[in-house]
Amino acid sequence: YKLKGFLEEVGLDFKKHSLKKIPVAGEVREQIQLHIKSGNQPYIPGSSLKGAIRTALVSFFFESEGDKLIKKKGYIGEDIFGRYGNDILKYMLVSDTMPFQGDVLRIARFYKLNLESKKSTIPVIKEVIAQGSVSTFTIKTIAKKGEVEDKFSFLYEGNEESLLGIINTYSQKNIEIELEQLQKHRGNQLKDIEEFYINLLDTVIKADHSKEAYLRIGSGKTFYDNTIAQKLSKHLLCQVIRRNYNKVDVNSFPITWTIIIEGFCIEVPGWIRISKE
Repeated sequence: YKLKGFLEEVGLDFKKHSLKKIPVAGEVREQIQLHIKSGNQPYIPGSSLKGAIRTALVSFFFESEGDKLIKKKGYIGEDIFGRYGNDILKYMLVSDTMPFQGDVLRIARFYKLNLESKKSTIPVIKEVIAQGSVSTFTIKTIAKKGEVEDKFSFLYEGNEESLLGIINTYSQKNIEIELEQLQKHRGNQLKDIEEFYINLLDTVIKADHSKEAYLRIGSGKTFYDNTIAQKLSKHLLCQVIRRNYNKVDVNSFPITWTIIIEGFCIEVPGWIRISKE
């Protein structure tokens, strides 16, 4: 069944009634997952941005408790920032981005790629914001002296730029881990991804931490992008992986990555550059 055929049958020219046209390579037969929009223009929710920044902050302040696996109840990071509802990150306000202007939407095919076998799954089709698109958002820190401990000085009013270095430190370590995995499973299909991460690592290392930061958001992130696993000892990390993921090789985890394949080009989704105006 095709919507185009139905419209033709009832005498409607779909080209005259379409809201907009979005570039796509090849024919799409699957359902498309739409991007969140405001006034028909896409934007990135502040909650997605703040959530990714929060993970970097939890990792920055996390202190290992040795090789003992301790299960804690409650909101992740509440032992650092306080209980949910009274979390000191309430002093960090992150807005939605402004709606992206122009024809920035694209249709992309997201695949799950096994690094070892080089086999990929049936794609999930998504509406995405095109690479290189630009928008603006605000990060505002509003804590007064005495409202938070000095170790959380990045929350003091007007001290937003100190967040950028913390974000870069987190991202750099994750990129190094990802590169190690890629180099362990080298193959022609992974060349584009490895080259991307080599260039990204160099960019993050050379970044001016007072002006810019690099962070991964949205779907498609790996285990490390979503956690503080980079701060765990090898022994403790193996325990965590074995407890949460059955029948996996802890030395090659995660073995499955989300990628975008467009013709002969392979891309990694989700990386953004945050720059201070």
